[in-house]
Amino acid sequence: MSIISSAMLVNAAGDILVNLRDDDPRIIFPNQWSLIGGHVEAGESPEEGLVREVAEEIGYPVTEFHPLATFFDGEGTRHLYLVPIEVPIDDLVLGEGQAIRFIDPSRALDELDLCITGRRCIEVYLRHLEFQDYVRTRA
Repeated sequence: MSIISSAMLVNAAGDILVNLRDDDPRIIFPNQWSLIGGHVEAGESPEEGLVREVAEEIGYPVTEFHPLATFFDGEGTRHLYLVPIEVPIDDLVLGEGQAIRFIDPSRALDELDLCITGRRCIEVYLRHLEFQDYVRTRA
């Protein structure tokens, strides 16, 4: 069973970073939008895999992250982390995929051809935001 780490990279405006996967029929979900992340290598923790994958895919050094969810994802266990990102997109270096962009998470669900795992992660994140709003209104 594989272990996968995914980053819900969120900027100060509340937009998330999504990645357009390569248009290569040999990979899973070619030419679809997803999140930054990937398989954790042997000997790595999910957190170490997260930091490595983000650095490989966009050249961003993750220094802060928060566990958001862990769930079975068909082929393995997916660990989803909330990762604040404070740099403009032009400061990121695309290492994998065709493109990256920031987008409102609700718009991403409505407008992008998201792979199923990216869609699931964004839905989990939006539920997290709804819960946070609920907690704030009850306090």
